[in-house]
Amino acid sequence: MMVSSSINTFTTNYCSCKPIPTSPIRRIHVRPSLDNAIEVSNGISYCSSPIQKKRSLIDHHSLSFTKHHFQILKSLSPGQYGKTYVVRSKLNQQIYCMKIQSKRLLKMHSDRVSFDVEQAILSLQHPCLPRLYCSFEDDTDHYLVMDYFSGGDLFSLLDRQPTLCLTEKQAQFYMAEMILACQALHQLGYLHRDIKPQNILLDHLGHVKLVDFGSSILISQATKNKQSTPVGTCDYVSPEILDSFQGDATYGTEVDCWSLGICLYEMLQELPPFYSDVSENDTYRKILFHQGQVSFNDMLPISDQAKDLINNLLTKRENRLTLDQIKMHSFFDGIDWDTIYQSKPPFRPRLHSDDDTSNFFIPQDILQEAKQDDNPDDDDDDYISLSQPITPPLSPLLKHTCYIPSSLEQ
Repeated sequence: MMVSSSINTFTTNYCSCKPIPTSPIRRIHVRPSLDNAIEVSNGISYCSSPIQKKRSLIDHHSLSFTKHHFQILKSLSPGQYGKTYVVRSKLNQQIYCMKIQSKRLLKMHSDRVSFDVEQAILSLQHPCLPRLYCSFEDDTDHYLVMDYFSGGDLFSLLDRQPTLCLTEKQAQFYMAEMILACQALHQLGYLHRDIKPQNILLDHLGHVKLVDFGSSILISQATKNKQSTPVGTCDYVSPEILDSFQGDATYGTEVDCWSLGICLYEMLQELPPFYSDVSENDTYRKILFHQGQVSFNDMLPISDQAKDLINNLLTKRENRLTLDQIKMHSFFDGIDWDTIYQSKPPFRPRLHSDDDTSNFFIPQDILQEAKQDDNPDDDDDDYISLSQPITPPLSPLLKHTCYIPSSLEQ
């Protein structure tokens, strides 16, 4: 009783945002993020259309861009620190995604989100990641203009399935491309720290693109410097990141491998393995004390190979498979890792135009609110977010008591 009371007191005192009601319908279980930078799709949806792939890019390095170089076409998912739009460049008439982030809010939460890190990653121009077209700023906001991916996200793809799941063959494909994208990010020197279906986008052919790098961090920094701020999203965060709230945690690529395991489980079993309809705190408890907690739904049977891979990802960090070990697992028998991006995806998005947003799922009530606030010139920071922030209790949720920082005590 004391544990529950302390945790609830902590969450109430620490989190300034009101919770979002969750729907009993599976795919609308919008869950709070651990850091204020996260949105359900982080408001980002990127992807090159067939027309965009043929475009002749303008030499944007020689130009000084402003928001007036772009025509706002459609609003996408609003985020905790800003808004995202489908836009058309007035210079080359191509479609892009424009992410606008409030400088004031970014400064307030600089321990949780970094515009500079996201900009740096997008600037690397890796084929598994969105391409940055340009970035600029004004007195109140930062702007990122990047590829718009009209194929939707993995979350929306799952939502459209009759069973709300994928077959193992389909999951094998998406998981394989997610692994390659994650491996590419690690090779560039960064951890993602918020891999989830909403951050796995699909291009016009249906291939995977990894997005949303606001919570990313240099691997060298995460492994050498003790981390004190949990980031990520409730159902997908690793126990190592939750432990960072104690202020003495370091971690590495294993945190992204954990999140990949959560995604695979969700693709095959409908819900994340530690999901709780009781509270987010109950999910945190399950994650922190995850040993022996992973169970499988007999109504959604999966192979022993799939179970073995999941169990070897959702385990202690010292036993967790690395990305190279994952690629060698029997679950991926038959996958040609060298040619998968030339293969045919299980689903090809149906697109009616370059600026089509129909492949993204956004709850109607939130979408209506977003449409009422669809002016990027507004100076207010009263953004609507599909995924509100919450900071979990310290990992010594200790089975006995929960430490509450003195600054938060009543």
